[in-house]
Amino acid sequence: MPKLVRVPEAAELLSISPKTMWAYVAARKIDTVRIGRSVRIPTSAIERLIEEGMTPARVA
Repeated sequence: MPKLVRVPEAAELLSISPKTMWAYVAARKIDTVRIGRSVRIPTSAIERLIEEGMTPARVA
């Protein structure tokens, strides 16, 4: 079973503000799981967001 974190915890993991994380949730830029009224984010979705935003290093 994947580990789920709350939106403020996900924001802390990414070093962004909770407001920015909520904007990602609203724009559906990150996968979420709803349990009743609670919103949780799988850690795998956080990892995927990091990988998609990664820019490869230049080779000199």
